Amino acid sequence: VMLYTSESSMSAEEVLLIKVKNEGQMKRVKEAVEKRIANRKNDFEGYAPKEVQLLEQSELSVRGKFLFLAIAPKAAEYKEAFAKSL
Repeated sequence: VMLYTSESSMSAEEVLLIKVKNEGQMKRVKEAVEKRIANRKNDFEGYAPKEVQLLEQSELSVRGKFLFLAIAPKAAEYKEAFAKSL
């Protein structure tokens, strides 16, 4: 697991990379990540619309045993770099 988060608690920005031991674990991991995104949206709803927008535009990708998540202004670029690295 690799996780980079913002130093500020007022920011939703993060980049997450997880490698599971077997592909059977991926469903549970992906569901947990999707739940985290939904929870973070609820956390920021009502007072931080820019952070909610970042969460809605997050990039989630699964490739084999790897799950990648980017919540950032350049999330699509990060996802592309991840895809090229495999």
